[in-house]
Amino acid sequence: DLPRNVSALAAALVGVWIPFGTWLQVGMEVPFAAFLGVLAFLLYFRWRTHEGGAFLAMTTAVVCGLAFLTRPEAGLLFGAIFIDVLYRDRFAAIPKLVPFAIVFGLFVVGVTAWRLWYYHDYVPNTFHAKVGATEAQVMRGLVYVRDFGLVSLAALVPALAGFVFLGRDNHFN
Repeated sequence: DLPRNVSALAAALVGVWIPFGTWLQVGMEVPFAAFLGVLAFLLYFRWRTHEGGAFLAMTTAVVCGLAFLTRPEAGLLFGAIFIDVLYRDRFAAIPKLVPFAIVFGLFVVGVTAWRLWYYHDYVPNTFHAKVGATEAQVMRGLVYVRDFGLVSLAALVPALAGFVFLGRDNHFN
């Protein structure tokens, strides 16, 4: 289980992060992907603390797969959990990781096969319409990253300062 102060910090950072609030209002899939990500890690923490939790491992893999279907970059959740299990348990992790990887792999193979059948490509046409390598697109991307960083820092710095201040008074311990 997560310590209370870590849980409170995560909730506060999400609460003050302006882009997340915007995505909630415009109906994008990011909040749902974030929910699935949090659920995957909560299941993983439970799996990690219970010996032989094959059901928890499979459930975690399914949630990682659903997150991947929601946002492709959410597949990194699977990678982070896989690496953590491998790091913690070394070679003893292989029997745990094989079924975990197979279940997640079914999601990846399934969606890839569907994309090839439906789009005749690994990605939808909208991807090709939005992505390119012109100098103007690269500059727009750099401006986007800069603006995103400034907005995120504007929310992150006060939140972290507040938790450092509150942590001294042991409010979250």
